Amino acid sequence: MGGVLRADQDELVRNRELARDEATQKLRASFDRVTDTVSGQARARVAASVRPIVGGALSAGEAIVEQIDGIAKGIEEAVPGGGLTNRVADLALILGRYFVKLARMATRVPPHD
Repeated sequence: MGGVLRADQDELVRNRELARDEATQKLRASFDRVTDTVSGQARARVAASVRPIVGGALSAGEAIVEQIDGIAKGIEEAVPGGGLTNRVADLALILGRYFVKLARMATRVPPHD
């Protein structure tokens, strides 16, 4: 009879360990879902709060590019051989214009008017 009780106790311990392991797995899965949700919400809130700042910085960048372009055109009109200066400025501004377009696409911030 002592062997039967011992077998029952061993079975009870195995069942409890199995239940503990299943509960641990469920807790981890639940925790993963919660952290995924929280991190997704945090990303959305950070993006929403940063968007106006990014939009302002991009608008300032566009304004600087436009001002440099205007200065180069003024030099073209006022200085003999200024057309070359304007072409060099246009070439130099290619990366700036490209960056602004790329940043607008990446952030989905519409251009200023």
